Amino acid sequence: DVKPQNLFVTHDDVLKIGDFGLARQASDRLEGEGGKVGTPAYCAPEGGASAGAPADVFSAALVILELLCPPFGTSMERAGALEALRQRQALPEHVDRDLPEHAGLLRRMARGEPGLRPSAEEVHAELKRLGKGGGLSPIQEAAPDPVPPPDPVIA
Repeated sequence: DVKPQNLFVTHDDVLKIGDFGLARQASDRLEGEGGKVGTPAYCAPEGGASAGAPADVFSAALVILELLCPPFGTSMERAGALEALRQRQALPEHVDRDLPEHAGLLRRMARGEPGLRPSAEEVHAELKRLGKGGGLSPIQEAAPDPVPPPDPVIA
């Protein structure tokens, strides 16, 4: 279940995916019932317990999209951006404009047909290549300047 809530960064800046125990239990239970496993907002179209690595690549595209966007004001804004990539291969204007190679990779990762998506290894290699080009910089919001205290009033 690749989603932001299941991603953890260690003290050594290594990204780890958690929640496998819960996902495996749900997978085992639902597989016989024909149910889907995973968080709907991040699930690949093929979903379900039998979905493999291509489904994780699809979900990773949605997570990376969130990382490339400034904080969403509402959950509806986030859902709209994820659904636009999922359904129409559409990305926010700033991603297309400022990060065209990243945009292309995200579109390939989010293809509806699992066999047309790059492998996780290909995604990793491409992200490393793009990172060396300095294309990504962290979004930093400046803290507002502190308001000076009012001048004392002498009566």
